[in-house]
Amino acid sequence: MITISIDDSNVIANLKGLSGKTRTRVKIGLRLGGMVIVNEAKENWVPVLSGDLKRSLHAEPVEVKPDVLTVRMGTNLEYAEKIEFGGSRKAPQGYMRPSLDKMGNEAVQEIKESLMILLR
Repeated sequence: MITISIDDSNVIANLKGLSGKTRTRVKIGLRLGGMVIVNEAKENWVPVLSGDLKRSLHAEPVEVKPDVLTVRMGTNLEYAEKIEFGGSRKAPQGYMRPSLDKMGNEAVQEIKESLMILLR
C-alpha cells in the first residue's frame, strides 16, 4: 500500500470542526485523488496475467483529522508485494511506486481541488 498525507495549512484550515456530512465529502475528495494514482497504475504499470491484481487496486481514505488528511492506495492481494518489490527468484515489476512518482503531484492537486468544490 502507498499512502499520501496532506498537511497543507491552507486546505487544513478550512477543515476545523468537521461535521459528519463534511467528513463524508472530505473522504470523497481523498478517494478521488487516490484514484489518480490507482488509474495510472492500472493503465500503464500493472503486469497482467489473470487481471486479479489490476481489478483489486483501490483507494481508501484512512485519516480525516484537523491536522492531516490521509488516503491509502493499493491492494489486499498477498502476492502483490512480491510483484512490486520482487522476490528471491523474481525481479521487481513496480506498479504503485512508478505511478506515485509520475502522478503524485496531480493526485494531491486533485484532492485539493475536489475539497474546495465539495466543501463550498
